[in-house]
Amino acid sequence: MLIVGNPPWDKTRFEEPLFFSQYHSNYRTSPISRKSEIAASLLARPNIRAKYEREKERIDLINQYLSLKFPLSQGVGDNNLFRFFVEKSLSLLAPGGGLSYVLPTAILTEDSSIGLRKRILEKYYLRSFDSFENRRRLFPGVNSRYKFCLAQIENRVEPQPTTQARFMLSDPQVLNTEAGLFPYSLADVQTTSPRHWAYMETANGEKDLKTLKKLYSLYPPFAPTWLEFRRELHACKDQKIFLEKDAPGRLPIYKGEMIWQFQARVAQPKYWLEPSELDAYFALAQLCRLKNDLKAQFASDWALQKAFKPGFDWPKILSFLGLKNEADLLPLIIPERNFPRLAFRAISGNTDERTLVAALLPRDIAAQNSLWLSIPGQYALDWEKRRIVYKKTPLPRLLFAQALFNSLTVDWILRAMVAINVSKTYVRRLPLPQPTDQELATNPLFLDIIQASARLSLAHEPELWNDLKELKELKKLKETLNFDQAAPLLAPEDFDAEKAALDLKITRLYGLTPDEMENILHNFKVIKKKYPNYYSTILYNIKHSL
Repeated sequence: MLIVGNPPWDKTRFEEPLFFSQYHSNYRTSPISRKSEIAASLLARPNIRAKYEREKERIDLINQYLSLKFPLSQGVGDNNLFRFFVEKSLSLLAPGGGLSYVLPTAILTEDSSIGLRKRILEKYYLRSFDSFENRRRLFPGVNSRYKFCLAQIENRVEPQPTTQARFMLSDPQVLNTEAGLFPYSLADVQTTSPRHWAYMETANGEKDLKTLKKLYSLYPPFAPTWLEFRRELHACKDQKIFLEKDAPGRLPIYKGEMIWQFQARVAQPKYWLEPSELDAYFALAQLCRLKNDLKAQFASDWALQKAFKPGFDWPKILSFLGLKNEADLLPLIIPERNFPRLAFRAISGNTDERTLVAALLPRDIAAQNSLWLSIPGQYALDWEKRRIVYKKTPLPRLLFAQALFNSLTVDWILRAMVAINVSKTYVRRLPLPQPTDQELATNPLFLDIIQASARLSLAHEPELWNDLKELKELKKLKETLNFDQAAPLLAPEDFDAEKAALDLKITRLYGLTPDEMENILHNFKVIKKKYPNYYSTILYNIKHSL
């Protein structure tokens, strides 16, 4: 038995912009305030309101049905119909039967397909897959960066399964040849993605895979206990508090396009917020986070467990603190906008100039969901003083992470995972050194990396010096530069030279050879074309300094 097909790639979600655009052609391009007016005006008409509610209900019913019928295809994001087709088709295969489908490459690479992917790799045999980019518009109505693959799955189990794979293809004529095919075993998958069993898209096949396995053997995946991220404001759901004009005291709302590597503002904001309104808007969410932080502390603190037997008892803890209810905790809430935060872009691709774009953002800003922000600290119960304290994430850790994120080495690893969107789940899969705060303060190489990261941030965001100037890790930097007058501004060529030198330090952290690093660098074709001098500087450093 053989099943051949190209199932739909549509997502089962209700799209408000699509719905309202049926009745108002300029809805998508209208300012936020105007969109709210248009939506309210349209929903005031009974026939449109009824259709709106029916469509939402229809989508909800579809998703409920799919959840019940196809448990393996429930991803972490929106339901995508191709997964349900694959799950159903696999159940129809007789022993020895085969499935040959054109699918989004997401089935093999993204977290949203983890359940279905693990079932395929455990219970079936993935004979081969050829992954394409849509650069030649093989599918005219699909984004040119979108990736799809031809996957062949058989209903049999191999004792040591190895798939014949190819990535980053553009010409379907290659399917008539064996050019570029290389063996990608399940053991390789488990080495580079032990939790998610995701394939890495290696442009240079087996050569890249060998380097990736080396890097994953050096460091563990990035742990949320070392540094955690979350998104803050949703561009649509939270737009009711967005303001379209700046005024004294208002906070700018950052978005992905506003930052670049080590640069906190390369474009101007379009929306602002009143600080008091933002703090009130997040108050309940922050209370929930406080409670969850204390739960996490309780789980690992035997003294608390002993004091609050038989388990985490929230009313008892409130009483211990001398509080009557949760509302009494509100004065203890510390707005996260009070601290500098590390941000990385959520929208980026693995063929763009850079995939992982990170910058240390100043305090007193907010951010839309096109940015992931580091969580600046955690609440904890001080048992002896009977109070809630806030433990800040140390700034040297943010500076070290910023340097890693913006390095060519780490960027190259991430490029093997993502297609268009970068989420914290991908960042968590990165093999990264995660030193203790003591190691960051004493290891000479770590200190050099932190100081270079700080210098690059200060070149474009001098106000950060108010938060960085007291760090003992920056003592050497403070001695060589006059920060009393103003933070130093690096000329573009000095900025690039500093970045190139920092890249070399990260390369040493990963023990890469000149050949391995040169191979990695060739993956950044846009940099070579747009910044030939910068590219040649890095290449020179690689050949003469490693």
